[in-house]
Amino acid sequence: MRKSATDNAPISRKWFEAHAVRPWTEHLLSLPKVGCYLETGVYEGSSLIWAAKHLLAPGGVAYGVDPWDETCLGGNVERVRAVHATAVERAERFNDGNDRSIVLIQGRSEVELRLWDRSDRLRPDIVYIDSVHEAPEAILDYCLGWRLLVVGGLRVVDDIAPKRMGRRGKHGPLAVAPAGQGRPTR
Repeated sequence: MRKSATDNAPISRKWFEAHAVRPWTEHLLSLPKVGCYLETGVYEGSSLIWAAKHLLAPGGVAYGVDPWDETCLGGNVERVRAVHATAVERAERFNDGNDRSIVLIQGRSEVELRLWDRSDRLRPDIVYIDSVHEAPEAILDYCLGWRLLVVGGLRVVDDIAPKRMGRRGKHGPLAVAPAGQGRPTR
């Protein structure tokens, strides 16, 4: 694992490639290309960039929401800044000359998803929940993201399990569910 500008911020792109690309390819790559993708919990942007490359139609937009603040990474502000800088650099590199775009939104997902309708942002075809990795926060993002989806959109939730269980859950998508006709699927 290579290091970024600060020794405290490992570049973790290899983790996504090693653990998530296979299930993502298996579950998502065969779907029709989409116009809008939304991800909560961007970190350095590996999954966001993969989705923008492989899931977006030409002209599509991938939104990534992450707080990148002192509440992240145990309050290690230097590491958070380095992680955020990596995400910004990677998004800018992707956007340069590409017919698809990545938009990073710095903020807490439980706030940004509530304000989504008041912005000029597109409604997502796919919502990927990969934020706090704890069930209560993931469920909140799941519900807030569900109401934003286009009819027939897709929700993907990644590796959540309560810490008190002594594990973080599976690697890769834990659940993939269509949105149905504007109602939660059962």
